[in-house]
Amino acid sequence: MLIEGCDASHMDAVACLSVALSTAVFATTIHTQDFKDEEGDRLIGRVTLPIVFPKAGRASVLPILVMWSIALSFVWQLTWVGTILFASFALFIGLRFYFLRNTGADQTSFLLYNVSPLTHPYIFHALKPCSGVVINRPFTSRLLAVPPVNIISYDVGI
Repeated sequence: MLIEGCDASHMDAVACLSVALSTAVFATTIHTQDFKDEEGDRLIGRVTLPIVFPKAGRASVLPILVMWSIALSFVWQLTWVGTILFASFALFIGLRFYFLRNTGADQTSFLLYNVSPLTHPYIFHALKPCSGVVINRPFTSRLLAVPPVNIISYDVGI
C-alpha cells in the first residue's frame, strides 16, 4: 500500500523522482552518520570512511551537500532566494563537519543534516491536489514560490 498522490495503488513520476533523488542523496552522504561515533567504531573494529580517509571524508561533505542543494533547487524550481537559502544551509552544515571535529559538534552537525531540506524534500514542494481543499500558504511557501498545499485524504485501509 502506498500513501502518495491521488491513487494509492501506484507512484507517479514525481514520487518516483523523489524516491530516486532521496536515495542518491543518502547514498552520497551516508558517511555523515559515522563522524559522531568514530571513536566507538574504532574500538569495535569497524571500517568506515571517517576512519579510513578522515580528511577526505570530512572534506567531501561540503561540496556534496552544496552540489545536491543546487541540483535539487533546479529540480524543485525554487526561486533564487530559495536556492540561496538552501545552498547556504548546506554550506553551513558542510563547514561544521569540516571545521568542528569533536563528538559533540559532529552530533549537532548530523542533527542539522537530518533536519535539512536535503533529507526532507517535501519542505519545498507541494503535494498533488486530490480533494481540492486549499490551505493558506505559509510564509516559507510564498518565499520559495511553492504552490499552495492541498489537503489530501488517503485510503489507508483501516
